Amino acid sequence: MTERKRNKFIFTRTDALALTAFVLLAVSLLVGAFYADLIPDEAYYYTIPQRLAQGDRLFVEIWQMSQLVGVLLILPYRLFVAATGSTEGIILFMRLLFAAIDLAFFVYFYLKLRDRGLWGVLAALFFCADQPLGMLTLNYYNMGLIFPAAAGMLLFLDKKEKTAAPKLVLAGVLLSFAVLNDPGLALAYALLTLLVFLREVGKKKGKDLFSSYAFVVDRRVWLWLTGGVVLTAAAFLVWFQATSGIQNVLANMAGLRSDSEYQYSLLGNDLIRRKVENAAKVFGVVNLILSPLTALAALVCRKKRAGKTVRAAVLAISLASFVACHAVALARLGGSYASDPAAYVFFIAYNTTGSIPLFFCALSLCLLSETQDRRMNAFLILSAVATLGVDYFSNIVLVFGGRLAYFPALHYLGETVRELRTQEDKKKRDPAVGGLRAAAAALACLSAVCVAAFIFMQRDHTFVSHRSDRMLYGMKHPGEETAAESSGLLAGTRALARGPLKGLRQTPGFAAEYDAYLADLDAIAERTDAPFYAAANIPYLYLYTDLPAGSYSSLFVDTDHPDRILLYWQTFPEKRPEIVYVPKYDFFSDGMNCMRLLREKTGGTVTEGEAGYFLRLPDRD
Repeated sequence: MTERKRNKFIFTRTDALALTAFVLLAVSLLVGAFYADLIPDEAYYYTIPQRLAQGDRLFVEIWQMSQLVGVLLILPYRLFVAATGSTEGIILFMRLLFAAIDLAFFVYFYLKLRDRGLWGVLAALFFCADQPLGMLTLNYYNMGLIFPAAAGMLLFLDKKEKTAAPKLVLAGVLLSFAVLNDPGLALAYALLTLLVFLREVGKKKGKDLFSSYAFVVDRRVWLWLTGGVVLTAAAFLVWFQATSGIQNVLANMAGLRSDSEYQYSLLGNDLIRRKVENAAKVFGVVNLILSPLTALAALVCRKKRAGKTVRAAVLAISLASFVACHAVALARLGGSYASDPAAYVFFIAYNTTGSIPLFFCALSLCLLSETQDRRMNAFLILSAVATLGVDYFSNIVLVFGGRLAYFPALHYLGETVRELRTQEDKKKRDPAVGGLRAAAAALACLSAVCVAAFIFMQRDHTFVSHRSDRMLYGMKHPGEETAAESSGLLAGTRALARGPLKGLRQTPGFAAEYDAYLADLDAIAERTDAPFYAAANIPYLYLYTDLPAGSYSSLFVDTDHPDRILLYWQTFPEKRPEIVYVPKYDFFSDGMNCMRLLREKTGGTVTEGEAGYFLRLPDRD
């Protein structure tokens, strides 16, 4: 009876805070599901399972490098199409599905962190709310975060001395799913394998290396985890060989490597220089240098066993650096995004580099705390490894793995604040500690405001009648006035009535453009049943049409056009379309120039549609 009472769940103030956070997160996700603007990548993810359903093969007919995410999307895509008979409304469905998954993980993360009080609530909330690129849908950015986080919870935060074998197998499956999203995450498994090997070798020599991390660096843990990895990998490889065939992929390497956005050297990513330059542009060179220096100062404090005064000062400096990084980025982004459409690139850069100050701040907090939690340290190491692994394969500044540092950052912030508040002998008390502690507390609050502002800025796309949306529409339609001049953030929108975006609420300008595109696609379907190709970065066009895809990808890069598409049609003559569709208003590419370049290579005649041009290619010889 006593044991039952001890195990009985008692609702606490922390649970009340978690419930409030859950409601706020749910509202944010559900509003975003209906109102969020659409960036090209979102629809792209679902064109991959669409193509697989049409019979195309991964890495054979599909040449986009980031296509493995489609493997995890096959099931929800097929279930939706089987239930509805089409892709109409699929974007809204996937957003609602993501909302349900994200909320479920919030509950799971909170329950694992419940004993850490307020800091556990905030860690679960910020992690689940802070979605890369602000996309509230299933994609390799957020699945590449959620799966390793969930695996880490199973591996690091189990309350029992020995984690049960089924949990370890599940962690291996989750880690494999993460690798499907971002192959670089395999570095985490490789590191664990190396550490377990070194520990086993050390044991034979009478030295138990990494014994303080025995909860994860352990042969038993590795064996069961590997079982989950092997199980998942074997199932994937059997399916992949039966559908694509490794020999076909190897024979197709020239096409895969023809993407100008993914060019790698033997030892590293050729885009590293651009990544560093973008990060410096976002935060400022000084801030970008100071951020790791604060971690170095915290390391010196730890080595020197500095007193509370010095530790409180370094804590304040670390938090000030975090605030400065975000304040500069938010100011630059807010000032330019509202007046310059090209700032969209800056928006992406901030979205993907925002975890740089977070990681170094988390590292500083860890080093400043006297009470070390090896399990949270393991999360910090996972964050660093995920960042390094993912960054190699990224075509933009994508160090989002640092967002895994939310868990150790908030834990150690709580621990460090608690330690600095501990009463000392009055004779030894330094009055400066109180002032520095108060400053650190204020900066911690400002840090939370910065994170919240950053997340809100991501949701700028959610408020689809925002002035940036009106400005973009005006840029696409010179001389025309958009109807979305409502002063209300969510007012002045209308629901899209058909197609893959059915159910989403968008500005009248976007809705009119969308309807015109669908009318043009209907006209193409009446003229031909040949494959479909759109020379534009508007992937939802492929989701709408029932025609087979006539392109290497539904994403489009101007600098690759038309050489890459001509190489694709040469490789797969059956994929060559009769009509190429060139939208007029694609913000991400110059449609007229693309059409001119293609006509120079192929010839053909052009007619005009409602929102684009139809280039009829000459018959093949």
